[in-house]
Order: sequence, then structure tokens, then C-alpha cells
Amino acid sequence: MTADQIAATGSLNLTPKNLSLIGINSINLDFNTKHTQSNQSTEASLQINFTDGTSTKFIDFGEIMLKNGVFYLHVDGLNDIYQNNIRSTLSSYLDSIIRSRYTWSLYENCYDSDSYTDCTIAISTTPELDATIATQSTQLLSQIDQIVAEIDNQWFEFSIEDILNSDFLTNQLAIPSTMKQGIISAYNCSINVINQIADYSDDFSNLFNQYPFIKLTSGQNNYYDVSLDANNLANYLNNIYNLSLYQDLAKCTGTTPRTDSYTISANDVSANLKNLPNVALRFDGFFDHHLTDIKASQSNDYYDLSLDINLTYPTNLQISAPTDSRPIIELVQEVYTIILTTLQN
Repeated sequence: MTADQIAATGSLNLTPKNLSLIGINSINLDFNTKHTQSNQSTEASLQINFTDGTSTKFIDFGEIMLKNGVFYLHVDGLNDIYQNNIRSTLSSYLDSIIRSRYTWSLYENCYDSDSYTDCTIAISTTPELDATIATQSTQLLSQIDQIVAEIDNQWFEFSIEDILNSDFLTNQLAIPSTMKQGIISAYNCSINVINQIADYSDDFSNLFNQYPFIKLTSGQNNYYDVSLDANNLANYLNNIYNLSLYQDLAKCTGTTPRTDSYTISANDVSANLKNLPNVALRFDGFFDHHLTDIKASQSNDYYDLSLDINLTYPTNLQISAPTDSRPIIELVQEVYTIILTTLQN
């Protein structure tokens, strides 16, 4: 039985073993995601806890994917990261870049001097040059400050069709019209196939029934421990490209479905399974057997990892485009203008 609407909330916790080396006690990622037959959205928040007892909410992230293939992204907290951890280093880097551009052409005047090193130092440290560099560096840094502030907590729209057809991209890259339309057509076709993925579920179920690679054994607190059969998983992966979903996606992109003789062996799978965390599942409902909880854990010489996810199946999920989004191509054009101005000055 498949569900039309699913909501999931979860938390990922990573605890490094060598605390004295990196000064981080733990890293926590809290997230929630929603899926309907048409749209999908995700929100996530990253927090870092330090060994000195302090903590910081590092960044918040949001994503929305609509049925028409247009998706939206936003990041909250980027400006704080930039101001506290990046801006000072960037300022020094800009000073160095601008100084090297000004002084490089002057160094040829030092070739005939008694001391080339002393001459170049004298040229590159004059008060007039220092003032010019400081002015340009400040101006450029101010523009970057503005861009970062604009990005922070702002929804940006990513529309493949709008991006490729934008005047900016057309003028700068001169992509042939036929190529643009080919990319747009392939993308829209692929999105249409993915939107109909429920229609392909029988293919996946039949293949799984032929190669049942997931094994469940009764565990603690009504959970079932998950183990994977390496031989069946290898056979499943080797045959998955024959399913109609991949055939239809290949038609969208005009590519030939995989026909090479390469196969994944059970030994290949077994080697990779050793690196996977332990996973346990819990189900609810006598008849529907909906998956309600997922737990995963892993411990090695470098870190401890834990993951907890709770799933629900509401009937009234609403996911829509944000009302205050900006086309990403506008931001790209602003950044390009800054770069171009820097190179020309």
C-alpha cells in the first residue's frame, strides 16, 4: 500500500571522538519534510555544540519542489556566518589580489635596480597605493556584504526554462536556441516521468519480489532490525536499469539505456555494507502496516552517529510556492557584475 501524503520529522546527531582536535562536542541536524503527489518540501536546521559549553545555530535551510519542476531554496543564518567567520579573511584576500594587480606592471621598473627585492617592496607599499587599494577593497567588500545580506533568508526560484531563456544567459553564453530547447524539453519530460513514479511501483515491487534484499528480524520495543542480502541486492541493482522508469527517462534525454556488460557482484555489495549504519524500523496498523519510525546508529574510531525519523500520513498537506521569491538569475547577474567590475578596474 502506498500513501499519497507523507510527513517526516527527524534528527541527526554526530559526535566526534577526538574532541580536543576540533573543539566540537556534537553536531545536530533537525529536519522535517513533506511529500504529496504533486509537491515536496524540506526544512532543516543545523546546530553545532562546542566543547566549551557554547552552541550556535549554524544555518537554516528550506527547499520546495513543485510538480512543474520549478524549485525554491532559501538559507537563513548565512549572513551571521559570513560576518563572523568569513568576512575578515575575505577582506585580507581582496587586499592581496588588488595589490598584486596594481604592482605587477610596476615591477619591471625594478629589473635594473641594485636590489630587486627592496625595489618591489618600496613600490608595493607606498601611501598612495595603500590608499587606492583600501578604497577599492572597501567598495568591493561592501558590494559582497550587500549580496550576502540579500541571499540571507530570501527564497530564490530555480526555473530551468526561465534561466536558459533569460537575456543575461543568452548574452553571456550565447547558447544556441536549439540546444536550450533541447535541455528544457528533456528536463520537462523527466519531471513528467518522475511525477508519475507511482505508476512504476509495480515494476519495482515485482523486481523486489524476485530479489528480496531486505530482511527484517524482530528487535526491541516493537522495532524490526534491518539486514541486507548482498547477493539479492546485487541482482536487484544489476536489473534495475531494465525497468520502464529508466527506459522512459532515457527517452527523455535521448540517451541509450545502459547496455554494458558491467555487473555489481555480491562481494562489491558486501564490502560497502560494512560501512553502513545499523537500521531499525517500526510499523503501525494491523492492516496498512505504515512505516512510522526509523532509527539508525553507527560508531567507529572517529564518531558516533544516530538518526531518528518519525513518519505520519496526514490527509491535508498543502505545499505551495513562496510568495516572496526572487529568480536566481537576478542574483547570478549581480555577482557577475561585481566580478566583471573588479577585473576591469
